[in-house]
Amino acid sequence: MTKSLTFVERILTICWQRLEDTCSNDARSLGLFRIFWGIFVLLFVAPYSAWVGQVPQSFYNPPVLSVAFLFAGFPPYWLMLAGDLVRIWLVVLITIGVKTRVCTIVLCLLTFISTNFAYSFGKIGHDILLWAVALCLAFTDWGVTYALVPDRRINPKVAARALATAGVLIAFAMFTAGFDKALHWINFDLSTSGFLNWFYSGYYTLDRKLLLAPFVLKVPPQSIKILDFAAVAFELSPFFFLFAGRAGWRAWILIATCFHLANALLLNIPFHIHVLVYLPFVALARFFGRASAGGSVTTAVLSWRVPVIIFAIILGLAHTAQRLKGGGSSFLFVEGDSVVRLAVSLVLLALCALLIALDLTTCVYGTRLHRARSRHGVPDDA
Repeated sequence: MTKSLTFVERILTICWQRLEDTCSNDARSLGLFRIFWGIFVLLFVAPYSAWVGQVPQSFYNPPVLSVAFLFAGFPPYWLMLAGDLVRIWLVVLITIGVKTRVCTIVLCLLTFISTNFAYSFGKIGHDILLWAVALCLAFTDWGVTYALVPDRRINPKVAARALATAGVLIAFAMFTAGFDKALHWINFDLSTSGFLNWFYSGYYTLDRKLLLAPFVLKVPPQSIKILDFAAVAFELSPFFFLFAGRAGWRAWILIATCFHLANALLLNIPFHIHVLVYLPFVALARFFGRASAGGSVTTAVLSWRVPVIIFAIILGLAHTAQRLKGGGSSFLFVEGDSVVRLAVSLVLLALCALLIALDLTTCVYGTRLHRARSRHGVPDDA
């Protein structure tokens, strides 16, 4: 029995080490991503839950396994508004790098609580993955470089585990979505299609008729059946790529970005928040933020740190003013403009795909170079 447990523990250790190696990233890249993350959130995913306080209490139907189930109804408007303002300024502090680790943890916990009430209508949104990944990043060095008040460096082993956990969460979320589709979409009945079920309801009910949506009507329904199989195969595959190594995992998140891009083009469903889910694994320091000769990575960005601080504070003040006036929006300060949201989503997903593709190319080239040097006995730093 003891030998069996030891064997299982050894296998699990090897598997987890593989995940850590696959998902690892350097502190400079995470620092650059933190700045991008903060500006992105303030522009496109700004905390906005105050509207929940204005919903009639008769709509209150929280899931049993939730914090909201412990309450008798929706919190008052002033409390939800205060929560929004606190979260907005926490994002500002994270962006400029002031006690990032603590701010991230508090932000995520407050967001989980507020979204419990926002999800008390029977539907859970995709944004929960964004905050779950952000909570994992709190236990990395993303608040060390390019920060106004840097965090202390965390144990490298802890940081590696945190990024691996983020990767597992992404893979698990995608796998569960694919598993549910597999139960309903996978059949050889050409008169049915899971993709078309989504498409027709959005096209005729929600008026999603932009971009490539009209062209779907011109394709024979039987031919679209292959999209059902392709979508299920892709969504069930993340763990395979996660164990395939750095290049394999980056190849999968590139395919995932293109998958969301296709959804935006065909189904007019914006998935721009997934940009913040995939980019933590991209080595942004290869393209941005290189330290100057004789300078540290902290001083290398001094020339543009001030504009970032000013821009983040302006966005925070703009959100605060909008909330205090009784309004609010999580996306570009615009309320209900699906066309702008869709257009921006396409640009952001295309940018994300480009960065991942460049990183994947560099990763593959670096792996081949390392193998070639190893065969000839040449050290990597030669």
